[in-house]
Amino acid sequence: MNKYKFQNSLIGQNDFFRKISLETKKKSKKYNFGSYYPNKTFYIIKRSPGAGLFSNFLFVLKNINYALKKKYIPIIDMENFPTKYHEKRNMNNIKNVWELYFEQITKYKLSKVYKSKKVIFCNNNFPVKIEDYNDKSLKKIFLNYIRINKKVLNEVDQFYKKNFKKNLKIVGIHLRGTDQKVTPNHHLPPTLYDIIRIIEKKIARENNVKFFIITEEKKYLNILKNKYKNRIIYLNSFRADKIRDFNLSKRKFHRNKLGIESLKEAIIFSYCNEIYYCQSNIPLFSLLIKKRTKSKKILFNGINSKNQLIAYYKWYVTVLPISFIKYLLFKIRLI
Repeated sequence: MNKYKFQNSLIGQNDFFRKISLETKKKSKKYNFGSYYPNKTFYIIKRSPGAGLFSNFLFVLKNINYALKKKYIPIIDMENFPTKYHEKRNMNNIKNVWELYFEQITKYKLSKVYKSKKVIFCNNNFPVKIEDYNDKSLKKIFLNYIRINKKVLNEVDQFYKKNFKKNLKIVGIHLRGTDQKVTPNHHLPPTLYDIIRIIEKKIARENNVKFFIITEEKKYLNILKNKYKNRIIYLNSFRADKIRDFNLSKRKFHRNKLGIESLKEAIIFSYCNEIYYCQSNIPLFSLLIKKRTKSKKILFNGINSKNQLIAYYKWYVTVLPISFIKYLLFKIRLI
């Protein structure tokens, strides 16, 4: 997911690291910064300005895997190489944005690493694709090296205790909107009509069911809340109906919070009894870390065109009308 095109994401990057960014954009490079740790080779994982949180996460996993194969010591630098989730001043005065979401993967300090004899920087073109979530070696890296920020986990735990009761079945639904409808070469998301059919079928069969909704589109959530009342549970994440609103929000720590909210939603999604989703980063991350999800259903509406002009209209012309017709037929059968 790469909908947040912040123009000032490199603000605060000094000339020294900007030069390294340019020199290592397409090819990794080795530097000598001093006499510290002469027998160790450090591997700096950086991606600036990067992409969405989970794309950056996959990028980190793949680079850790690469570094370990080379017997390098991996360390993540999203302080001197800021991402799109970077603010002029981050929450809790954390300089390395990675540490807002995950713990650092090594005991070594960046300040000492940048005085060391052998330091290699990864290149920005290290390939990342959504199919990487199926890579068992990356799952192993996650289990052995990645620890989610404890504050994030505590907030998830509070939400879980409040909403996930023993006598309830929680069905997770990931309903992508906004840019996913028009992004070239991406999976076309389900429509609101698809989701309503799912919810009503579930309610007709089971009384003790609630629905954990993940969507960035404000209109979608409001409709579901009004229609199904207390059966809908959700996080108070930032939502909007226009893509540009994600970029223009004046919310304090907005960029930081966008990442935290997505991470919390993905973790909660992994606790649902059943999940419905189209192929995208949040549900696939959730499956990677899954705890209690018992069944899953992929909502596949095809893949958008690679042509940007066609992609802008394809969902509206091909997916939405068919979904509406299916919804009408469903309602007729119910009457």
